Amino acid sequence: MAEEQIRLLKAHIPPFGVYGAPRMNTALKRRYNHTGIDIYGPIGTPIIAAEKGRIFTTYKEIDSPRAGNTIELLGEKCMTRYLHLETIKVDKGANVEAGETIGTLGITGNAKYARLWIIRCEDQAQGRSHIHFEARERENVNNALDPLILIEENKIAIPVDVFFF
Repeated sequence: MAEEQIRLLKAHIPPFGVYGAPRMNTALKRRYNHTGIDIYGPIGTPIIAAEKGRIFTTYKEIDSPRAGNTIELLGEKCMTRYLHLETIKVDKGANVEAGETIGTLGITGNAKYARLWIIRCEDQAQGRSHIHFEARERENVNNALDPLILIEENKIAIPVDVFFF
């Protein structure tokens, strides 16, 4: 993986959007650790499959109000999840190649209420647009993995074209 791409990726992940960051579910009044990375950018930015695999599930915001529009991809190495999408461009059961466009970055689900973190934009809604990207063990999808480590080890790809920003 090119160092410049990883540097640009890290520039779009705020401190509260890293894997393991402490979070608070105000509705349930419980603390938890962030299970993915939040990559901020403009609405409509193409989201790409981080690895070759099969689309396990897609959810529309109406079915998943917290996660918003979501894709779960069962890859060869792990399961990856893409939350808060603006659009979903694949169907459940479809086979995809690594690097194939599967959706677009958005502001659905609880991303609408996320902390404001503006990147190169002045529109406040645009400042909250991001993808929550998770990686989970293929054999035990309840175990979250740090996607940034997998990206740095070149096990999965960056799920967004960081040069698009």
